[in-house]
Amino acid sequence: MEADTHYDKNLKLTALIVVCIGSFLIPFMGSSLNIVLPVIQKELSVNLIILSWIPTVFVLANAATILPLGRLGDIIGRKKFMLTGS
Repeated sequence: MEADTHYDKNLKLTALIVVCIGSFLIPFMGSSLNIVLPVIQKELSVNLIILSWIPTVFVLANAATILPLGRLGDIIGRKKFMLTGS
């Protein structure tokens, strides 16, 4: 019985760490994207209207894929899904 409790604690801790890393990565990538926007504007010679679409598309792509990919992970198994992506 005690081994099951220890396993549950490790599983919960692992899940917490994975969720925290995932919650950190999207804002981190968004902020790094905002840092590079002036370089993109200079190198590609685009105006501000087109440049403003870059972070918008990033956020939309994340929002559009999070639910279908979560469902796919539920269908084929989270471990198999995560190992396939790595």
